Amino acid sequence: MRMKPQTLYKVVATATPPLIPITRLLRKIGGRAGARISPICEYSHLGLPAEVNRDWAILDTFDMYSPAHDHPQSVADVSAWFERAGFVDVEVGYGPNGVIGRRRRVAE
Repeated sequence: MRMKPQTLYKVVATATPPLIPITRLLRKIGGRAGARISPICEYSHLGLPAEVNRDWAILDTFDMYSPAHDHPQSVADVSAWFERAGFVDVEVGYGPNGVIGRRRRVAE
């Protein structure tokens, strides 16, 4: 059962601000890997003003827990799409945010 978006937002907006300093410390100690231990998104390493960092942390954490569309695909699926589309010189693999692909389209 999914939580209503309004309820989830209230939970995230309440829980995120106190976790920001903890996440900042985790990032300082363990870098990106340390920050990933935290259940929130946090951007103090970008040099944002504190209020902007807080707002982005709340909004991105909410987005992380309430994706409207989250349909992860495999390398094989993306490769098949590229093949069906007639692409050549295809490169498909895992990237920083899931599966990524590069290609060149055949001249028609």
